[in-house]
Amino acid sequence: MKLLWRVFLLVFILISGLCVISCSGPIILSEASMCAGLDNTMRPINPTSSFNAGAPEINVSAKIANAPRNTEVRAELFYIKGAANTTNKLVSASRAIVEGTTYVGFTFTRGSIGAWPVGEYRVDIYVKGEKTLDLAFDITN
Repeated sequence: MKLLWRVFLLVFILISGLCVISCSGPIILSEASMCAGLDNTMRPINPTSSFNAGAPEINVSAKIANAPRNTEVRAELFYIKGAANTTNKLVSASRAIVEGTTYVGFTFTRGSIGAWPVGEYRVDIYVKGEKTLDLAFDITN
């Protein structure tokens, strides 16, 4: 009986280990959106592709699946073109460390400037250092 139990335990450990390796699958980023806010699980509140220049913050939310422990997700906010006298300028960047299947969110604030410059913007999202997707939006008066 002890031998049968040991064999069962060994098979269980091997199958469990293989499932961790093969059942996790590739890292997938989906459901990405710009939004007015984030809930406490980083899901989007009021998704939009247009913000008012007076908006205190701009948020981005995305669902990540199958992320191994300590997976870095980075978001970079770019001003593309518009009223400001600059083009393709990195405005801000933020990063988060995630694991498993969850939502990840980033909040960009206008800081000390009176208003966001009117124009076209883009947020690039990187997973483990690789650009995975980008989201375009605009700022209006």
